[in-house]
Amino acid sequence: MGLDILLFREDAGGNPDIVRESQRRRHKDVELVDVVIHHDREWRRLTGLLDTIRKASNNIDRTVDARKKAKEADGTSDPVPQELIDSILELKEEDLAKLSVNQLKTFKPHLKELEKQTTEGKAEQERLRDAALNRIGNIVHEDVPVSKNEDDNKVLRTWGDIEKPKAPFNHVDLLTALG
Repeated sequence: MGLDILLFREDAGGNPDIVRESQRRRHKDVELVDVVIHHDREWRRLTGLLDTIRKASNNIDRTVDARKKAKEADGTSDPVPQELIDSILELKEEDLAKLSVNQLKTFKPHLKELEKQTTEGKAEQERLRDAALNRIGNIVHEDVPVSKNEDDNKVLRTWGDIEKPKAPFNHVDLLTALG
């Protein structure tokens, strides 16, 4: 099990400097922490964008449904101005009220395509974030000595009788002992 992503998010109370220090003490790549943070920020941005796209799609659906219930005509098939298509995510209810049902329906394919692209981008950022996150080891305790090998390790406690291992017997001594 890897580290919790919240540890990398400063705005959620995390402290990525702890992870950086742990990576440094392990003699591992410290920049990996920044890679995780970058991909996580992008993933969070795309998650918010996806929510906005779905909200815009729902607003259009609600507007069309309300007009259908009110038995309004579908209106003209005049093309939707390009500036409205470009600002599709910022459209408000009053902007939608100016458009006919047919014009509102032309927004759906744009939103579906935008949702598909955003979902794919979000999945890719999540994959990259998790791949980098899984390459980071657990946090090293501050009492652990910084060393590239086990020679500098210290014994914190022992349990039971500690005997020095006897020198191994060679094959002649083993056969003699067996009789």
